[in-house]
Amino acid sequence: MESTETETGSISWKESLPEDIKEDPSLGSIETVENLAKSYVNAQRLIGKDKIVVPGEFATEEEWKSNVFSKLGLPDSVDKYDIQVTGEEVDQEFFGGFKKAAHEAGVLPTQAQKLFDWYGKEAVRQGEAATQAAQTTVNEKVEGLKKDWGSAYEAKVKAAQAAVAHFTDTDFKEYLDESGLGNDPNLIRTFAKIGETLTEDQFKESGPVKLGTTPTDAQGQINTVMGDPNHAYHNKSHPNHKNAVAEVQRMYQHLG
Repeated sequence: MESTETETGSISWKESLPEDIKEDPSLGSIETVENLAKSYVNAQRLIGKDKIVVPGEFATEEEWKSNVFSKLGLPDSVDKYDIQVTGEEVDQEFFGGFKKAAHEAGVLPTQAQKLFDWYGKEAVRQGEAATQAAQTTVNEKVEGLKKDWGSAYEAKVKAAQAAVAHFTDTDFKEYLDESGLGNDPNLIRTFAKIGETLTEDQFKESGPVKLGTTPTDAQGQINTVMGDPNHAYHNKSHPNHKNAVAEVQRMYQHLG
């Protein structure tokens, strides 16, 4: 059977080549002399163009910079990075460190800008999340105070404020405000206890404080009354019986 013209052309031109060239993988996709000619012409057009040769595995950082990154657009010095800053003023030490690290890593200006923009947004997001988490924790602890102190909450907070006013100076008050410790429930508990020891004429700024009754205090008073069989609460003929009953009922109201 005779071969077609295409088959004859695709086979004959390779058959005339030396064995070491004929079997070269680069010729595998070239089936005709016409394809070979096109490939050659395209290769000639590329000669003389600025080509990038990928360095070998043992190439130095400097070789990568000079042979690859600089040809792709890497500035020759850090101060030539034109990174735009939007929003709040950025810390210059951080900004300089970022550009230096980007240059050492071969990060191109457009890539550096995208990374910097991403970092700025992420830093804001994380800051807001941290602030929200801290505020949530404080709110939860404050709710715990309200539950523990019941109707005495406002009075005890005022006592805490009075203690701060009486025992601390302006610098410490500013520190409490700026650090956020002024809202720390543990500190409020401590200053409330201190405030309870003050007499009315010792209070400054906050004015006199009349403390309320916490659920714990109420339960203690109820237990005292119930544990005393001679208490007026248990004796209907006692002249203070009605007052004692009313007081116990008031204590039960503080239990919530």
